[in-house]
Amino acid sequence: MRQQPSGSPTWPSSGIPTGASLPTSRCAATCAVYPDARNAFAYPELLADEGLDAWVVPEVWLQGGPAERTTTYVDATDAFEAKLAALRAHVSQTEHMDDLEALLRSWMTGVAWAGKLGPGRLAEGFQVLDTGE
Repeated sequence: MRQQPSGSPTWPSSGIPTGASLPTSRCAATCAVYPDARNAFAYPELLADEGLDAWVVPEVWLQGGPAERTTTYVDATDAFEAKLAALRAHVSQTEHMDDLEALLRSWMTGVAWAGKLGPGRLAEGFQVLDTGE
């Protein structure tokens, strides 16, 4: 399935799923969305200080999980240069990578292939979770 995200995309700040931070970031993002976001008692200061009431996030988009759980592919070919520049701006996370561009192109080409997007395309893969709204 190809579409634009309408929920809450989450991924490690490096853009490349690695190490122990991946399960932690996925869990933290998921817990913030469900059940906390819809629970008016979870963040009472948001209502009191900013007027933000509880809100139901309809879906959560997780990146970096097992390939068999990937349900949605987004063509990111046109955004590749912006993605690369954004990742390079995180110097402490990417300066040690010898060829970040080649790594990303290879990874995203494989995702595009898995999503049947066609030759020359680059993609991001997500597991989309319905939060039960």
